[in-house]
Amino acid sequence: MQQHPIRFLPFIKMEGCGNDYVFLDAGIGSGAQALPADAPYPDWARAMSDRHTGVGGDGLILLLPGTRGAVRMRMWNADGSEGRLCLNGLRCAAKYTAEETGSRDAFLVETVSGDRPVRVFRGAAGRVDTVEVDAGIADFRRESLPARGAGPEIWGEPFPLAGRDLRGHGVSVGNPHLVFFLESASEVSGFSLDALAPLSRDSRFPEGINVHVAALAGPHRLVMRSWERGTGPTLACGSGAVAVYAASRRLAQAGAEITVGMPGGDVTLREDDGARLFLSGPAREVFRGTWPVR
Repeated sequence: MQQHPIRFLPFIKMEGCGNDYVFLDAGIGSGAQALPADAPYPDWARAMSDRHTGVGGDGLILLLPGTRGAVRMRMWNADGSEGRLCLNGLRCAAKYTAEETGSRDAFLVETVSGDRPVRVFRGAAGRVDTVEVDAGIADFRRESLPARGAGPEIWGEPFPLAGRDLRGHGVSVGNPHLVFFLESASEVSGFSLDALAPLSRDSRFPEGINVHVAALAGPHRLVMRSWERGTGPTLACGSGAVAVYAASRRLAQAGAEITVGMPGGDVTLREDDGARLFLSGPAREVFRGTWPVR
């Protein structure tokens, strides 16, 4: 890790459905600090995300004052690669912003993948416990992932996976996802996620891809598990839940509103009349601390 004049980093550890991140406040609220644009964020992400020698998390999220909305976020995965979007992390960013700035309960969160409107919902103590995100409209085009290969989409394309051919469905919701539907919830829970790792960095996906297995578990419930590019297996993937729901809707499996269950918890997905997708789920602050920069 390169030397840097900053010696200590105040941080906020937050999680949404067990998808946990270390947050740095660069100008939003009570934990704000001056951080230079050339700070070694990839190095900090790797060090602070380590669950044995660091704070522990699925990555690092930087919160900055927005130019169009209340806050702008950047994220780095646990391996130091910069990510485009994390909807579990975005819900946590919205919670922190709403509580620290006194902003209205509906505002924009700016991301590398575009602005995301959010609404926050407060519990009895006035603290935000649930956030709804406007996740936009799913894009099924191969070029939106991007992915090499013939045809305009990856839709039902066979992939060798865990000793058999499974049909994959490519979906972009601001970041890329490859979804495989299995026969049952028990098959999803017993699936070896290590089998998804090679696909996440397959040469057909020059920027990598998030990979998910999912199944219907009832008329109003989907279940899923995820391997996220740059991080590996996670307890939840918010944008992945949107992608799974979008693919299921297109296959006429899911209704207009459904619960998506992940190992770390549940989120609710719905689609409006204009095909816009909305994700609602929990956001929780775990603790705050100070990290000594080495």
